[in-house]
Amino acid sequence: MLSLATLFNAALITFIVSTMLAAGLTTSIGDLLTVLRRGWLLVLVLIANLVVVPLLGLGSPRRSG
Repeated sequence: MLSLATLFNAALITFIVSTMLAAGLTTSIGDLLTVLRRGWLLVLVLIANLVVVPLLGLGSPRRSG
């Protein structure tokens, strides 16, 4: 018998995959090239996602308790 957690996980994975597919299928090659031409902006976004966000995640439990 499937538990509620298993059903929730399956629904969550389905939602994430379908959202990523929808975003990817609506993006044109021209849109991707426009983003890649702005290299400095791409680097800033990568730094924010790979450095700043994890640091905020590490700091948040220390502040809350």
